[in-house]
Amino acid sequence: MERKDIVSFLKTFVKQQKSEVNYGTYRETTRSSLLKDGLGTRANSVWKQSQFIVAYSLDDTEEDTRKYLAGWIQLTKRVYDQFLILECPKETWTVYDKNGVEVEMADLKYVSQENSNGEKGDIQKTNLFMEDISTPQTIYYGAPGTGKSHKIKTLHKENVVRTTFHPDSDYSTFIGAYKPTMEEVERYESSGTPIREKRIVYNYVPQAFLRAYTSAWKNYPKPQYLVIEEINRGNCAQIFGDLFQLLDRHETGFSDYPICADSDIQRYLSEEFSKCNFTEIIGEETEAIQEMYAQECPDILNQLQLGNLLLLPKNLYILATMNTSDQSLFPIDSAFKRRWHWEYTPIRNGGKEWTIEANGQHWDWWAFLQAINERIEEVTSSEDKKLGYFFVKAGDKGTSIKASLFVGKVIFYLWNDVYKDYGFDDSIFQDSNGKQMTFPRFYETNEVNEEVNEVLVANFLRNVVGKSIEESHNDEINENKEQ
Repeated sequence: MERKDIVSFLKTFVKQQKSEVNYGTYRETTRSSLLKDGLGTRANSVWKQSQFIVAYSLDDTEEDTRKYLAGWIQLTKRVYDQFLILECPKETWTVYDKNGVEVEMADLKYVSQENSNGEKGDIQKTNLFMEDISTPQTIYYGAPGTGKSHKIKTLHKENVVRTTFHPDSDYSTFIGAYKPTMEEVERYESSGTPIREKRIVYNYVPQAFLRAYTSAWKNYPKPQYLVIEEINRGNCAQIFGDLFQLLDRHETGFSDYPICADSDIQRYLSEEFSKCNFTEIIGEETEAIQEMYAQECPDILNQLQLGNLLLLPKNLYILATMNTSDQSLFPIDSAFKRRWHWEYTPIRNGGKEWTIEANGQHWDWWAFLQAINERIEEVTSSEDKKLGYFFVKAGDKGTSIKASLFVGKVIFYLWNDVYKDYGFDDSIFQDSNGKQMTFPRFYETNEVNEEVNEVLVANFLRNVVGKSIEESHNDEINENKEQ
């Protein structure tokens, strides 16, 4: 089998599992070039970023091959979910897992884990080793309505703790705090008869972060997701507090720097982990993790289990959304930004074939978005204020966006958030008589059963998009008749 066949196989395999071939999924290299780089470091980007390493021969000796495989086992240290596809001898390929154990090429799709019955599970179900530990913290940002939350929802459907930041969010509402809670207690009446009654007591109540954190360690290495909606609507420096330091991740996915837990968190974690055995949970990776923090804390796992230290495990992924149009609410400083991977969510056609209905006619929703977004960019010189496809949605059972919904969400947004600071001199804001369209006019109607002035809405849509779908269709019919 030639090298091109191996790469072709990987491209097909990765496309099936991840929908796209990303840099860092596999890497081709010569064995000798990596041997020269030295087997005692993972600084080389090939080791650090690649899921599969395709190492091909350039007349390497058998001694080189033995060194390479020995170095592979030493480097992975039973922590890194990587696979070595080694050419040995020429045009003969062997696959090794992170422990240096040979794996059949045809069985790559099963290498994630075996279930309790010893049966191999399909990668599409477990999907553990395919996680990209180089980006454990991602912020999905873009214009409002681009589907950022939906994207996260479709990517990860299990083991999710979700929260939303807002101006009143703080450390206690994100991490945890003592709160009054209702408990049922037993007491005795003067006659000696026992009765149960409810009383208010103070208990430590964990919030989103601690719930995700404890779940990640208890269920290691199964992925755990902490999803933060509207991350920039809260004061991140205040909300994260000392947890900020945990966001510095090692190339393995673990926090670079453990932090000391305060007494309240320590007591809570100690109780939560009292029935756990971290050594058993971590299993074969125990030695490697202990070695990773040996200088700073020789007994790291024990300290984590006692709750004395906090350390993000590699299976805890923090995903967040951010509307760029809201970024001035609480600016995110550069130090915080640097600790996240940023993924832009562009404005795309959602393919729902929605239309805007007004005055008995229809306009294509995507055509409107393209036209209005072009004008918004001309006026604001920014994409922050543009509208995404899902800024407003048609009813579940239909494809039409009603005029009242269009005015209440889209028109209001354009008038109040986009053009308010730029003026309404553009011709799209002029009615058929040349009079300016003010926002209150969209609610001025003589019809008893009409919520909004649909004639004015239709006028605005013609100004932005042009003719309605019906008008364009009639023009086509007339043209065909003339021909």
